[in-house]
Amino acid sequence: MNAAAGERLSRRIKGGRKYFFEDPATDALLASLLKLMAEHWVVRERLMSLETLVLRKGLASREEIDGFEPDAEQAAEWAAANGELIRKVLSPFEELGEEGKE
Repeated sequence: MNAAAGERLSRRIKGGRKYFFEDPATDALLASLLKLMAEHWVVRERLMSLETLVLRKGLASREEIDGFEPDAEQAAEWAAANGELIRKVLSPFEELGEEGKE
């Protein structure tokens, strides 16, 4: 089932959300932490793969990689990606807030 542009699909279980902890905020914190850990590992694994390939092929030295500074356009793109990561990691708290409005 596809949602129309801008619509958000509900991730709630019929009959209400089941909590693991007494305080729903603790569940949100745990979900947020797990999302962050998963995101971090994916990025770290890809970074290690890319660095290995770059170094093996002699495309850059370790010093060049460590000293790299993005240009203004890259910095802006990276800032936008950072904002998306923050939104994704903190989404359990947004969902918690939506449940409180019901």
